[in-house]
Amino acid sequence: MSGVLTGVGFYGMYQAGGGAMGVVGLIFGIIGGTAGSLLLILGNILGTPLTLFASEPNYLFIWIGMIILGVSFILLGVTSRVVRGSTTRPSAAAAAGTLSIIGGCFFFPYILDWLLRIAGGIFTLIAFVLVLSAFIIWAAVFFGSRNF
Repeated sequence: MSGVLTGVGFYGMYQAGGGAMGVVGLIFGIIGGTAGSLLLILGNILGTPLTLFASEPNYLFIWIGMIILGVSFILLGVTSRVVRGSTTRPSAAAAAGTLSIIGGCFFFPYILDWLLRIAGGIFTLIAFVLVLSAFIIWAAVFFGSRNF
């Protein structure tokens, strides 16, 4: 849901004169966030059954979902850095973009988390913490830009 709302916020930046990257933010916020999340959910629901009450998650769906989320957050970060000039808080928009880009990069090593069983998924945890921070900063940026 945060991806959809952030995409709508970037579309508002496009309408305010922020350039065509606002439309890119809208598309990847909605499609990337939704598709990636659905694949993560499906990967956990449509696992291979081990016993009557337990199943192994379908890691292929989860891996593809993580790649889609990573690419989406990297593109949202790039969008944030490009449209920062049309906001009232350009430094906050740049910071949110940087956090989103770095967080998006941490989605790709999910396969290492799974293969090596590293500390309960530390790369995925770092990715979600960084992206959550970016979403909070974007909320402040978009709220401050409503009168711009």
